[in-house]
Amino acid sequence: MSKKKKTHPEATETDLTRAETAAVRKYLTALDERAKMGKPRWREPGGRLLELNDLLADPEIDVLKRVALVQERIDIINYITNNDEAAFGMLQQEFVHHAASYGARKNISYAAWRACGVSAPVLTQAGIK
Repeated sequence: MSKKKKTHPEATETDLTRAETAAVRKYLTALDERAKMGKPRWREPGGRLLELNDLLADPEIDVLKRVALVQERIDIINYITNNDEAAFGMLQQEFVHHAASYGARKNISYAAWRACGVSAPVLTQAGIK
């Protein structure tokens, strides 16, 4: 006989909150990247783009390492640019799916979302007023 593994309710809730957090983080990061680049250019293959941004923020990084990381970041952004709208649309859908419950859990207001660059139509889709 096979035994079914019992899922602890807290584990399921933790997984859900992690998914919410990841969706919100990725979408807000995408909005920031769009603003910085002046045109849509974001998707994060395997989390590498955020990792590169963190590494490049270190003021003590070796100059040769920095130039290699900058080139890698440029390569990723160039790769993404061709499929950017589809990728951004997927991030936006995930954000819409999770934003209301995440915002309620973290007491994030409509005004705070707007101040972070989330458009009014996206917030309406997410059910945030």
